[in-house]
Amino acid sequence: MKYLQFCFIFFIFSSNVNANQLMDVATKADNLKAAASTCYLSVLSSKRHAIAKLYLRANKTLDDGVGFIKSNQIGTAISMLQIANGLYVAMIGFGRQLGGNSC
Repeated sequence: MKYLQFCFIFFIFSSNVNANQLMDVATKADNLKAAASTCYLSVLSSKRHAIAKLYLRANKTLDDGVGFIKSNQIGTAISMLQIANGLYVAMIGFGRQLGGNSC
């Protein structure tokens, strides 16, 4: 019985940690998506093609992460959102190199 109580308490604690981590990663992803969008629009239109694929891949990865949240696969969702965050950061850095004013 004590083992079951321990498992139940551990499950509640671990799910709460995952929920907090998910909230942090999702908030960061939302902020980075807004920053990347502003960055994309600040790059000269003749150079946007260079970062368009990276921006679209980040958006697709973010959407996939949201899909995993809806299917209650929190660990996979966190991983997908972290990948999207990395893609957004790379895209903003690349946009800065291309002369984007808002990157």
